[in-house]
Amino acid sequence: MKSTIENPISDRYAMAPELEDLHRQSREWLSDMAFWKDEADFLRRLIDKNFVHLMTGEGMETAFQLSKKIAHLGDTQVKNLIDLVEIHEGKLAELIENPQEKREESFRKEHRLLAIKFREVAMQNMSIKRRIFAAAEKILHDEKIKALTSH
Repeated sequence: MKSTIENPISDRYAMAPELEDLHRQSREWLSDMAFWKDEADFLRRLIDKNFVHLMTGEGMETAFQLSKKIAHLGDTQVKNLIDLVEIHEGKLAELIENPQEKREESFRKEHRLLAIKFREVAMQNMSIKRRIFAAAEKILHDEKIKALTSH
């Protein structure tokens, strides 16, 4: 019978994604977040320049709050996460140049935490966009009714 020596650290990493896969995922996050920032800027301008003048009372307050939330998401949360992922990418480059098991373990833990944070920001982004789309639908509906009743 052939005996084998188990190496729990190597065996654990054999099942883990390759560093190149983590790099690819980080680059995808950066691409997605760059789009989110552009999208947030566009939606904020859309609300501020096109929707606010069509709303009154409670609708205007809703538009103002949505504009603030989308601005905060793009200008603060997404920007901060981009900065963290770029630092993370720098650590990956160092790790690839000078592999060390302990640093790799720390890097992987950091990557998992960034993945969680990325997902949280993605969910916030979707939630805010849903609210913006609902407000836009209401405005379009109200404008259509106004147009039909004014003739």
